[in-house]
Amino acid sequence: MRSILALTTLLALSRVTMADAPDVDRGRQLFAEGQTLYTRGDYDGAAAKFELAYAKDPDPAYVFNLAQAHRLARNCARAAIDYRKFLELVLEPPNEAEVEIYIREMDDCTPKKPDPIVKNPIPQLPNPNSVTGSEGHSNRNVAGLALGISGVAVVAVAGFFTWDAKFLRDRRDSLQRSCAPTQACVGAELVDYDSRRGRAQTIAIASWATGGAALVAGAVMYLSRAGHEQPAVSITPAPGGMLVVGGGSF
Repeated sequence: MRSILALTTLLALSRVTMADAPDVDRGRQLFAEGQTLYTRGDYDGAAAKFELAYAKDPDPAYVFNLAQAHRLARNCARAAIDYRKFLELVLEPPNEAEVEIYIREMDDCTPKKPDPIVKNPIPQLPNPNSVTGSEGHSNRNVAGLALGISGVAVVAVAGFFTWDAKFLRDRRDSLQRSCAPTQACVGAELVDYDSRRGRAQTIAIASWATGGAALVAGAVMYLSRAGHEQPAVSITPAPGGMLVVGGGSF
C-alpha cells in the first residue's frame, strides 16, 4: 500500500491493552496533523506527529503510518523497526505481505548492513588432478551436475528480477502519466520506484552472470574425461549483462 493508511482501516483489528486510558481524541487530532504534513511531503514532520498520536492512543494504525513516513523519509533502520512492531501488534493484517516487502527493503538500505547480491555463489570447482580413474570421473560428473542445478536456480532468480525491473518501470511510467505535476506521487513515489527498479536490475545482471557461469562450468565438468585439465570459465561484460565463455577438453 503506497499511500498513507486511513485511520479507520485498522480500528477493527486487534489492539494492545494498556494500563493508562488512551486519549483517543488527542490521538486523532495529532494523526490528522500528521496526515497534512504527509501529503505535503514533510515525512519527518509527519512521523513525529504519528509517534505522538500513538503515545496518546496506542492504535496500531499509527505505527503503520509512522513506518510509512520513515520509509519515504529514507530513515530505513527506524522504518524497519516500526514495520516489525506493527506486525507484532496486529495479528494477520490484510497488508502483511506488503509490510514484509517493506521490511526487506528497509533492511537492504540500512547503513553498515551486508547486502550480498547473490546468496548462492559458485562452489569451488574440484581439481581433476587430485582424483584418478573411474572414481574421479564419477566425482566430477556429480559435481558438474550439482553445479549445473545451482546454475539453473540462479538463472531462475535472474529471470524473476529481470521481470521485476520491467514491471517496476512500467508501474512508474504509468504513475507518472496518471499524476498531475503537483501531486506527491511525482516526487517521492517515483523516486521509490526508481530505487527498487535499480536494485532489481543489479541483482538480475549479477545473477545472469553467475548462473550462466555455473551452467557452463557444470556442463564442461560433467562431460570432461578424467585426467584432463580443469575447465576454464571467463565472464566478460556485455551490453545488457555479461558474456559467459567456458572451455575444456572432451
